[in-house]
Amino acid sequence: MYEYTYVQTSLGGFFTEPKHREIIEEYAADGWRLVQVLPLK
Repeated sequence: MYEYTYVQTSLGGFFTEPKHREIIEEYAADGWRLVQVLPLK
């Protein structure tokens, strides 16, 4: 059986830096695997 977690992050914008790579690396270090990225408005 799989366990899932949902994490909301910033993909960056005009005045902000993207944070998704750091989030992915942080969760991967804890043993999580990335399944899918869903862009939201």
